Amino acid sequence: MKSRFFGLSAKLALAVLAVGFTFTSCYDSANENVVVPGTPGEVVLPAPVYEITGYVTDFLTGNAIQGAFVTTPIGSTTTDGTGYYKVTSSSATSGVVEIAATGYQSVSLTLSITAIQTGMASYTVSAALKVDGYVDGVKVDQLGSFTEKKVVTDGLTEFVNDSDSEVTKEITLYVNSGARWNQAITRADDKTAFLNYIKAVMGISYVGDEFVPVQKTFEVKLAANAYVSSIIVYTDALTESYLMPGDSEANIIDRVLRTRIEPQFVSIDHGHGHDSDSHGHGHGGNNSGGGTTD
Repeated sequence: MKSRFFGLSAKLALAVLAVGFTFTSCYDSANENVVVPGTPGEVVLPAPVYEITGYVTDFLTGNAIQGAFVTTPIGSTTTDGTGYYKVTSSSATSGVVEIAATGYQSVSLTLSITAIQTGMASYTVSAALKVDGYVDGVKVDQLGSFTEKKVVTDGLTEFVNDSDSEVTKEITLYVNSGARWNQAITRADDKTAFLNYIKAVMGISYVGDEFVPVQKTFEVKLAANAYVSSIIVYTDALTESYLMPGDSEANIIDRVLRTRIEPQFVSIDHGHGHDSDSHGHGHGGNNSGGGTTD
């Protein structure tokens, strides 16, 4: 049994908020001023510039979060498509930096901005946001995988190809989705926290006594001169054990990984007849048509 942990990894343990500071001077380093050419002795002190920049990403995937709200003591903004933001000001104001995004837990820290005479003071505040419902320290054991199947024979009247070339048609079927309580389940002490975690981290909105049926459209390639007699629908699932921090027992669920179909074809011969349940053909004369039923 192999275990994996959905918690703070060693690499990201201290990186939920990464803060840095750099000072950049575009002016004379000896006296921190600019001597304007053509005006000997005249000194111009440019106004200081304070800048806060950073990236906002998804804690689990590392993907950029676009449109995250960043509020700083020197101004507010939102992140672009790369998760990047920048705020600038001429005032050295210390205060709280808060970063939030829809569907994520917000983070904040107090940032101290030191006044400078001239040049640019640049601060970096980057955040890796956790989705709502995420819980540190959840232990997940993968107990094994399995496949379930069902055979569909209804609604296949249109899946007949009398032509001499392959054709593609679409069919909408009810397939399994979400996750179900395993028969060997021991309920977690805090069921609400567990369900929130499953929804947030695993992207599963439904956990119940059985898989929830949902409609899904598939493409079926019909071979030349053939019809579909039945479709086998396969559900590939994974059995996992989830132990929440502080719980004495784990939740065991079967989680749907994917669904796939396998159409069963029957060739069409000359002088054929076909409906959704049977197929018959005749050779003329006094011969009667034969038939098969699945």
